[in-house]
Amino acid sequence: MDKNARVDIIEHPDHAVVCPHGYLNGPTGEEIASACGDLMRKGQNRIIINFSRVETINTMGIANLVSVLEKIGRRNGVACFSNLGKSSRHIFDVLDISRAVLIFDNEEEAYEHLRVRSRIPKKSSGRRPRS
Repeated sequence: MDKNARVDIIEHPDHAVVCPHGYLNGPTGEEIASACGDLMRKGQNRIIINFSRVETINTMGIANLVSVLEKIGRRNGVACFSNLGKSSRHIFDVLDISRAVLIFDNEEEAYEHLRVRSRIPKKSSGRRPRS
C-alpha cells in the first residue's frame, strides 16, 4: 500500500462512511477496497463513499471502485457515492458507472436513502412530542 494513500473511515451503528483523500489512483483505490472489506467482515454492509476530498480519479482508482461495488453487491449490501466533484461525476457518467451505483449530492442524502431502503428508524430530534 502507498503510504500517501489516505482513506478515513467513520463508523456509525447502521452504516459507515469511507472518505478517500487527494488523488484516487490504484493505491488509494486499494485502501478503499481494504477499508470496505474490513467493514463487511465486521458485518457492516451499508457503505457511503464520500468523494468530497478527492481531487482527481484515474482508471486504476475506478477499477478498484467497481471491484468494491461488486463485492458489496455479492454480500447483499448497499453502497452509495456522495459529494462527487463535477469532473469526477462526468467521468462516472461517461463510463456508465452511474448506472451501477446511486450518486447523491451530499452524504446526508445518501444516508437518507440507506435509512429508507434498510428501514432504519429516523434519528430522534431530541424533542418530546407536545401533549
